[in-house]
Amino acid sequence: ASAFVVFEDHQRSNWAPYIYKTNDYGRNWQSIATDEIDGFVHVIEQDHANPNLLFAGTEFGLFISFNGGKKWQKWTHGIPSAPVRDMQIHPRENDLIVGTHGRAIYILDDISPLREMPGKTAQQSLHLFEIPVAYQYQSNWMPVGMVSPGSDVFYGQNRTSNALISYFWNPPPKKKEPQPAKQKGLIKRGDKRLQVRIYNEKNELIRILRFKPKTGFNRFGWDMRKRGLSLSLDRNRDQDRSERGGLSVTPGRYTIELEIGDHKARKKMEVRWDPRLIYRAESLAKRDQFAAKVAFWHKNLYGLTKRIYGTIKALQLLSSNIQILPKDKQKALSKQITQLKKKLTDLKDQLIPSQKRRKGIQDRSDLLSSRFRMLYWGSHFTYDPPSEAILKIFEKTLPRLQQFMNNGNELLNKDFKQLKESIKRCNIDLFAQPVKRQKNPNKKKER
Repeated sequence: ASAFVVFEDHQRSNWAPYIYKTNDYGRNWQSIATDEIDGFVHVIEQDHANPNLLFAGTEFGLFISFNGGKKWQKWTHGIPSAPVRDMQIHPRENDLIVGTHGRAIYILDDISPLREMPGKTAQQSLHLFEIPVAYQYQSNWMPVGMVSPGSDVFYGQNRTSNALISYFWNPPPKKKEPQPAKQKGLIKRGDKRLQVRIYNEKNELIRILRFKPKTGFNRFGWDMRKRGLSLSLDRNRDQDRSERGGLSVTPGRYTIELEIGDHKARKKMEVRWDPRLIYRAESLAKRDQFAAKVAFWHKNLYGLTKRIYGTIKALQLLSSNIQILPKDKQKALSKQITQLKKKLTDLKDQLIPSQKRRKGIQDRSDLLSSRFRMLYWGSHFTYDPPSEAILKIFEKTLPRLQQFMNNGNELLNKDFKQLKESIKRCNIDLFAQPVKRQKNPNKKKER
């Protein structure tokens, strides 16, 4: 029974918007154009799932209404202020396809969250929309283009293959509370970050993502991967950033939990296999088993490397604190420190060469860290069981890795223990004693 009609009269300098709606097969019409609409109207599109969700294409961009045309607002994210001549909502993907005059075609991916607005979002500070089914699409990137740099193939931005998660953030009004005195050097971080926790079907936490939300509608993508391994063996990852992605999850149901301050929201979602391919659970099981071996050795390697770096820094500090010793003891202890520091540095350079050893063109493919990186990518970023090449790399790398672990543990447990005994015999205090404040005898007493 409902229908819409738009017309315009700009050729006679009339730029007013004209949009009319009927609910009785055309017997009666009423205008749903308001002052919020800028420019004359070219087209209107009604959502097939929520009849109150309307889109209007005008001479100056895209406008949207959540209440059947009673109120309009301009859509500014990703759509230019160009004439919108045609629109269509994809019945399966729920994408809004926008055709402009002179500014190409735009696609708003998955407008289904807009169907829940503004009802539930107006009542909650944090609202998590229904999450659509996510597919683990597999594709290989192939370079396409001409040989000449003056000619190439234009690529439009495709829809992301990540799981799309949309939420609405309406921060509550700030309460005026007495602010504590600021202490120099202390910075409170992360209090305005959105924390996203992802759980599997066993309710096990598999990944944590962090974002800085904006007021209003927000969207982010989850790459459908678990918590990954850290490849930066000499650095600590910022706690305000998302956890690195690693092994892809298996198809199934997952729980997405959002938290910011005292506000929480929780929804379930489903991950499905690429419908173009045959799902082989045994292949993923073999991949997961091999990835678990790589993760086990990574955990041991990462822990040992952190101890090596910490010990080297401690030796540097110790070198500057032995100047107070007699020269004979100072010389003997300095020699012992230098020898241990050199052994640890040489061992560390098997993973990450120091700056002095990075000069010139070098082949680093045989470094233990490079070999381990190959194993990581070959086991965590694939949907297939480990290839023969990856298994061969693992077979050749494992003895070297075990030798590295043995050498490192021997240095830290034997040589460093001997050094600590030498330090104990010298009675070195690594921490300076606090100096008592002396009173000024010449200062006059205040009355």
